Amino acid sequence: MYKVSLRILCASVIALSVIALSASSSLAQTQTIRFAAFGDYGVNNSREQAVADLVDSWNPDFLITTGDNSYGSTAIDDNVGKYYSQYMGAYSGSYGAGSVTNEFFPSIGNHGYSDGGGINAYLNYFTLPGAGAVSSNTSGNERYYDFVKGPVHFFALNSNSQESDGRSSSSAQAQWLQAQLAASTAKWKIVYMHHPPYSSARHGSQSVMQWPFEDWGVTAVLAGHDHTYERIHRDDNSDSQDFPYFVTGFGGRTKYDFPASNLVAGSVVRYNSDNGSMLIDADEQQIIFRFYSVAGGPGGTLIDSFAIVDVVTDVGAEENVLPGGFTLNQNYPNPFNPTTVISYSLPVKSEVTVTIYNLLGQSVRVFRQGEQSTGEHSISWDATDASGNTVASGVYFYRLTSGDFAVSRKMVLLR
Repeated sequence: MYKVSLRILCASVIALSVIALSASSSLAQTQTIRFAAFGDYGVNNSREQAVADLVDSWNPDFLITTGDNSYGSTAIDDNVGKYYSQYMGAYSGSYGAGSVTNEFFPSIGNHGYSDGGGINAYLNYFTLPGAGAVSSNTSGNERYYDFVKGPVHFFALNSNSQESDGRSSSSAQAQWLQAQLAASTAKWKIVYMHHPPYSSARHGSQSVMQWPFEDWGVTAVLAGHDHTYERIHRDDNSDSQDFPYFVTGFGGRTKYDFPASNLVAGSVVRYNSDNGSMLIDADEQQIIFRFYSVAGGPGGTLIDSFAIVDVVTDVGAEENVLPGGFTLNQNYPNPFNPTTVISYSLPVKSEVTVTIYNLLGQSVRVFRQGEQSTGEHSISWDATDASGNTVASGVYFYRLTSGDFAVSRKMVLLR
């Protein structure tokens, strides 16, 4: 018996892929994590304060930034530590005691080279990945690095032209990333940087950073530079599976406008009305990306929500037949509206449960069939939940469990 994972991108664009689950590793951790992701913020003003208050209201486990941590001649501690020192390990600034372990993981923006004390001020201020961080410690520098939190392996890149190890897809930095991705067995792998591989706003797409992230096993890419929020789905390797890119560069700076036309191909969601931050929750089953603006008071206003879900099944072959002769057939009709029939066969008398799940992995309806005889059986689902409420159109999964056996299949409700 082996495990198969159905990885689903859940939002206005839906894709499906089947991948093998990896084994455990010394770097792998099993827990639920919550973190914020924002960039282009270090301006020491009321907008930065509003985003910091929003982030604090979520009680995140840690923070990552997509660069431009400090602007102008203002001291870096006044632009960063004043708002986020409670997350920073080895903190020696003027705004509190900091954190015993480092929970603040920035990437370098272009203003990290050009403003204030430049790159030396940045490197002297932060200790990365820092105390308590689980890391491969293979990059040999603090300009780009990796760390693991729960089921997620993070890779902070230096997308600036000044990077001595280069920034092309064949550079030493890229070779390091590819090697560490190949070695990682974390469920999710997040790459983040400053310059966006794809963006519709002022700075636009940075072709030099359009590395083959999907082919290398990355889950999603986050960047900043443009003072907007944007979600972009791409299929640059033509495998018919969408890959998500996010621009989250709206942590305090004034907004950039989107063009009236000629948006980057694959742009799904765009927002630039109020500053804000991404909030991301991850466990072994799913990773949920949200963007909140500071509008609307405490807790902010949800602008976008996007999930990647793995519905895990234990099967004996890449077919509908389970070990021992159990069979789960494709529902019929499929797509359906509003009723479909799910049929299955049992090789021996068995206790059977059929559960319907939505794209977030939440149970919608449970059919506890009890002990059933050998042979063919079926159930009919009328697209209602356990309370009798009609469910929305979309992709659903039905899962047959019987003793130690379990298998799932996909179905589509089209109203």
